[in-house]
Amino acid sequence: MHAVAGPDDLPKLRYLLADPTAEQMANYRARMQQVRAFADREEVLVQGWSGFGMDLVAWLCGVEFAVMAAMTRPDFFQELIDIVADFDRRRTEILLDVGGSTWWLSAAVQLTDFWSPRLFKHFLQPILAQLAGMAHAADRSSPIP
Repeated sequence: MHAVAGPDDLPKLRYLLADPTAEQMANYRARMQQVRAFADREEVLVQGWSGFGMDLVAWLCGVEFAVMAAMTRPDFFQELIDIVADFDRRRTEILLDVGGSTWWLSAAVQLTDFWSPRLFKHFLQPILAQLAGMAHAADRSSPIP
């Protein structure tokens, strides 16, 4: 059984994907300062992952259930996508806030073999455009070194 099996599970998911507390953010920022110092000293890249997108939907629901829900229960699926997109946006904002150059890629494009072009354009393309726009607006995207 998957974590999300229908609309009744969405309030629980919103709770689980809540914003970090002020203390958690302070700890994260302190840790990222240490990571940045190490990366600069050792001249290594550090990856941050902010866009779980359709990977998260598949993990929460299962691929078959997610595709079927998109086709047969679009209101429920849109709410699920909105929850995941909000989570991805907040994580992207947090990563961009830490600073530095980033190579941005979203997992929202994963599992595209299962999505029709219509479903992809309706549910996924707007999220990808928004996340990419955030990275570019913050001037944090750069070519792979």
